[in-house]
Order: sequence, then C-alpha cells, then structure tokens
Amino acid sequence: MNKERLNNTWNFLKTKNSHTSKTLLKYAKQNNINEMTFRRDLHLLEKNGFVKLHYGYLEVLTPELELTENIKVIKLVNLNLKEQIALEAVKLLENNDSIFVGPGSTCEVFVTQINVRVQLLVTNGINVLSKASKNNFVNTLIMVGGKLIHNTSIIAGSSAINQLDDFAFKKAFITAQHIDEDGNVYVDNHSELNFIKKVVSVSEKKYLLVDSTKYNSKGLIKICNLMQFDKVITK
Repeated sequence: MNKERLNNTWNFLKTKNSHTSKTLLKYAKQNNINEMTFRRDLHLLEKNGFVKLHYGYLEVLTPELELTENIKVIKLVNLNLKEQIALEAVKLLENNDSIFVGPGSTCEVFVTQINVRVQLLVTNGINVLSKASKNNFVNTLIMVGGKLIHNTSIIAGSSAINQLDDFAFKKAFITAQHIDEDGNVYVDNHSELNFIKKVVSVSEKKYLLVDSTKYNSKGLIKICNLMQFDKVITK
C-alpha cells in the first residue's frame, strides 16, 4: 500500500459527499494511478468504513476522519490471506503442468510461490508476467498479445481471446473482485468478460483464488458462478 497515494485519494474524496464513477476514473487518470490499484484503494477504504461503494457512484461516510494506522493493519492482514491462498493453490500443481494464471494481486503472490516444474505458464497480466519471470520453476512463460485495458496492467480484447485457441491448459488459476450471496462471481471491467470465459473453456481444471474480503459484494460484470470452478481456494 502506498500511504501517500491513499491519503491523497482520501483528501480528494472527502471534499464531497459523493462522487460518480466517471469522476473517480478521471481523478485516477489525472494522477497516473493504475485503475486496478485505484479500485483496490477504494475497496480498502470501504472495508475501513470511510466510504460506501454503490453501482455508479461512491458515498463518503466519514469526511471528518483522517486515515490512521488501522488502514495499514488491515492491508497486512489481507496480504497474509493472499499468501495462505497462494500456498494452498501451489499444492494443486503437478510436475510439467501447463497452466494459465490470470491477473490480480493474489495470482501475483501465487506465481512467486510455485515450487514444482511448470512446463508452460500463460498470462494476460503484466504484473504476473514480471513476477513469474523471476521464478526458475517456470520453464516457458508466455504473455498473450492484445489490447491493454485502460489504466490497468491487463491484456484482453479479441486478439488475445483468439490466441487462446492455441492452448489447452491443464489448470487455470484466476481471481475475482466480488462474489455475491448467491455465489455469482464478478469482475469490474467489461473487457475481461469474454477473455475469462474463453480461459475457462480451454482449461481442464479451473480454480478460483479469492480472499474473504471479496465475499458478499456485487460487482459490475458477472462472469460465472462458483459452481463452475473445480475448487475455490479462500481464506
């Protein structure tokens, strides 16, 4: 967590009682904040009771408060959850597996923990690619080409989807931003929808890596239901 960035964001948010999604994305762009990073910051503020996220807008709940060290504590707890999930996910790997690993902070931790020989790892996450490239257990690492989703480190689009036809993954590991009470799984960017569906269709086994902070919330784009995964790894 970048404390200065989070403080600056909070100082901006508390100037009004609410902000539209358009205004929020404009702020992120003007301040060169990656969209995925910005969304994580907003969810962190929501978990701490500073704001409430609604469809299409954000409500400021406690404009009179300043950020405290409690933010840091919760973030560290969340990181520990991701590490636990990553260690459980690694146990599902077999020698010489061919796998797909999606973007997201939990998947980034996962690729750093791989400790068996992976014959092929394909991803559409730039940060996942960077971290996996430093793991000597990954034999061949491929980044699909395509459209860079605005203000993110994710590749998607029709070109990226078409490239998936060349692969048959033994296992796919993906994450999500939200899971509602009915087990529906959501992401926040529509550009990811068809890409993730394609990954699911070309993978023999599908695993969802998601920490407990993502539950009981509804996102913008529904991609599938928990029942479509062979296993959900959560803490």
